[in-house]
Amino acid sequence: MAADCPLKDGAAAIEFALLAIPYFLIVFAIVETFIAYTGEQLVANAVDTMARKLRTGNITYGLNRGTDKTRTEFRRAFCGEISIMIKCSEEEIATPDKLHLDVRSFATFALIPTTIPRSTSGGAFGEPRHVFLRLCARPREKASTCCAPIIAGTSSPI
Repeated sequence: MAADCPLKDGAAAIEFALLAIPYFLIVFAIVETFIAYTGEQLVANAVDTMARKLRTGNITYGLNRGTDKTRTEFRRAFCGEISIMIKCSEEEIATPDKLHLDVRSFATFALIPTTIPRSTSGGAFGEPRHVFLRLCARPREKASTCCAPIIAGTSSPI
């Protein structure tokens, strides 16, 4: 009677092996996509928060107030906003070429540049990372006095 039934020992293991690879590829792709979107949202929220602090006068520069911040302190505050998921080293905080924050004020929305700054070093794997962010706050009459000093040079990164 045993000779009439074909052997099926291990058929389930072979089926699992064939289906496991595409299954885990899909699962890891979903996780990777989640991480990428979460990181993007984290940076966008940090930019919004820092722009709001500039616009409302919670961060100022050279006004002899308790809210005055230097460029390094501003960069450190930005890194504090993204520290949940992305860590900034002290070298990145101190070096504008490694973390580029473009903070400028524009009189009208039409004056805001539409081009995105590009890294000139190539950005190959293993080189320092370059993050280009543009914080734009449209100044009002009173708010412009808070924002203008921190953005003294239009081409100098913070």
